[in-house]
Amino acid sequence: MTGALVDIANNQKSPILTKSGAEASLVPSFKVTSSDQKSISESEMAAAIACVVAYMEEEKTCPSKDIQDKDNVYLSNWGRTGLISTKRKLGAFDPFIFKSKSLWRSLILLLVLNLTIAPNVNAQNSENIEQGEPVSTASALIKTNSKTIRISLGQGLSSAQLGSLDGMEVLDARTGELCAQLKAQSQWNLSFANSTLSLTPSRFVDLNKIASGPELTTTQVIALAPPRLPVMKQSVYSTIPWAKSRSASLFNRKFESALTDQGLLLVPAKDNDGIFTLNNRPYRGSLFVRIQGGKFQAINIVNLEDYLLSVLPSEMPSAWPLEALKAQSIAARSYALANLNKHAKEGYDLGSGTEDQVYRGVLQEKERTNKAVQETTGLVMTHNNKIVPAFYHSSSAGFTETHPNNSKLTYLKSIHDYDQASPHSAWRLSFSPGQLAQSLGPSVGRVLGLMAIERTQSQRVKTLMLMGDTTNSLISGDAVRKALKLPSTNFNVICDSQSGNYVFSGQGFGHGMGMSQWGARSLAEHGWGAGEILHHFYRDVHVVNALESDETKNSVL
Repeated sequence: MTGALVDIANNQKSPILTKSGAEASLVPSFKVTSSDQKSISESEMAAAIACVVAYMEEEKTCPSKDIQDKDNVYLSNWGRTGLISTKRKLGAFDPFIFKSKSLWRSLILLLVLNLTIAPNVNAQNSENIEQGEPVSTASALIKTNSKTIRISLGQGLSSAQLGSLDGMEVLDARTGELCAQLKAQSQWNLSFANSTLSLTPSRFVDLNKIASGPELTTTQVIALAPPRLPVMKQSVYSTIPWAKSRSASLFNRKFESALTDQGLLLVPAKDNDGIFTLNNRPYRGSLFVRIQGGKFQAINIVNLEDYLLSVLPSEMPSAWPLEALKAQSIAARSYALANLNKHAKEGYDLGSGTEDQVYRGVLQEKERTNKAVQETTGLVMTHNNKIVPAFYHSSSAGFTETHPNNSKLTYLKSIHDYDQASPHSAWRLSFSPGQLAQSLGPSVGRVLGLMAIERTQSQRVKTLMLMGDTTNSLISGDAVRKALKLPSTNFNVICDSQSGNYVFSGQGFGHGMGMSQWGARSLAEHGWGAGEILHHFYRDVHVVNALESDETKNSVL
């Protein structure tokens, strides 16, 4: 209790008027204040009294029965409450609060005392509902005291499944207007058609878990005395306005096709600590449903450190040495910050697949990788005072690769790798001439030969010649790797004289630039720290805290 003071001011009485204006009766006038001298509002007092009056009216409809009747043939809830004084032996402490004749007065006092414990809770008044301050822009709802990043979870979508675990606010992404509120533990079908985004409940229990239009409110209800609902047949029940069909659309928002960056911003009630689900996969942060032509994009706006909690175990096994995990965390953070606005025209920063960094949401998070992220919070690599896009790969098969644009990215050099333990140290794949022609160059006709004609410093294939019965063509090693889904460009290719198939025998996994993850594991197992690992694979870089100002940044590893 907070030391509330309840005074029945000298038994002063206040008149209660009937609908006709006549005085009906006199009741004690209460003056209620809390220890911080804040008075209870009239609407709060009215809500408390309304609840008691509802119970008193209900008591009148019950059969006349002494509440102290020991046979208990029939006792209402109100009557059973009155038995407290007769069924419990309270000794000398038997105050009037437990006397049945004063029960309704006592309940008023208890409700009033309870209100003083939480003076910030408001009663809902249909004539005067307090409204929150208008939001100027949707971006203002994202915390500005920490880095956020936009991750594409899907493009060209016409529908998706949405889950509101902690409750969500639905905002217009351009204006910040509050459009709807989704209650916690609700599930929705999100769809887009005819320039309109719609939310449809996934389950019958979700029918009443959305508020929109005049239903929106920022106040909390402290007292509710619902009427007694009769038992109804299904045919009668289906005529009730809120008993809508499960397939009914409860929220619609139409958008103009001429405007850009349109859509809905769905913000969890717990801000960046909240979680939502998209197609049954949970994510942290907010969801931007961005209109894209006749479809929509799903973009996760998430705190950078929360993003890394999922990226790190998606890119490196959580059971690996902690120093290797910390090196990977710094590299992933550097890559993310260096590539902000990489896909700005499409409305996001990075993809969620191998084209950037693998991001799979909350379910991918692990305790050890979370520790690595937390112990390296804000740390990035810089070269010439700029954050570097820290490329990394699985294994290089002995030597890493120099970046093609070596004049600018001089920190990426061909470095000796210690990745002998990699399961990709050797691989072998076979393709028929028909498969090669279909994947590499249908215009050459029937494939007669394929050979590497140019290699890089680390002996990776740079250019190949594809020969056919119609024409010949040059194709890059990277293009061949992507088209045939080869593990790397470090390969040899020969034609098997017996089968006529083209056999690719290679080593390593990935593009080969930057840090080798299997090499980082080996170095960590031999006692190398995260900073030493990074300085081995990335030359002439500094590890600094990106959260510090430019004037105070110093190399920390």
